[in-house]
Amino acid sequence: MMDVYENLVQQRWRDCERLLLCVLPALSMLEKLMVRKACGKRPFSESLDCQSRILGIKKARNGILDGFCHEILDVRVILKKLAEMAQTCRLAMAEIRMPSLKADFAWIEETIACAIDCYCHEEETSVKRYEEWQDREVLIDLRNRFATCYRNADGSVFYIEPQFYTYLQGYKMLRPEGYQAILDKMDEIVRKNRKVVFIGQEDNPLVETDHAIYLTAIDVADQARVLVEDKSRGSDYGD
Repeated sequence: MMDVYENLVQQRWRDCERLLLCVLPALSMLEKLMVRKACGKRPFSESLDCQSRILGIKKARNGILDGFCHEILDVRVILKKLAEMAQTCRLAMAEIRMPSLKADFAWIEETIACAIDCYCHEEETSVKRYEEWQDREVLIDLRNRFATCYRNADGSVFYIEPQFYTYLQGYKMLRPEGYQAILDKMDEIVRKNRKVVFIGQEDNPLVETDHAIYLTAIDVADQARVLVEDKSRGSDYGD
């Protein structure tokens, strides 16, 4: 059953990756059209800031390619860049008179908008977000889709495996007064070590990544000095 689930998840993310790869030719076409128009008889107005927008197209395309090369996609940055590219298309169309050229820009905008909508849908439905880290940035690690990858403002990164979170909720139920201490200790560990994987099983981690330390819920609770006492008792009856 796990193999079937893994295949389904991988297929969904392959579809999501294809969306981003398919938008790259559209971005290349957008750059060429912008350059051609800027060098033509009727260039864009100065208010469009054409050169800056052409540079932005290159950065957007290279950013997506770089994410695939390093196998980690920054969702927030990618969506922001694509939205900027769609805006560039709309502003350019407002200054273009030639119907065929206007149609080309319209097609590019539609392609980018479709990629944004589909990617947002896949990202929202496929990535598990936990309420404890809603303020953290989510990254998509293409190699480790079973865990949620977060990045702090200082650049430190951590992964939450599903089973780790299940164990974490066990501590929340048994030791609610110590739950925040565990979360604080997790944050301290991540900021100190820069890259941490919080795993469900010590001998069978789901995440494989370089230069990281691996910790279970028990490891973190021990460091936070949050212990679950064994309240079981022997028989009160004698022989």
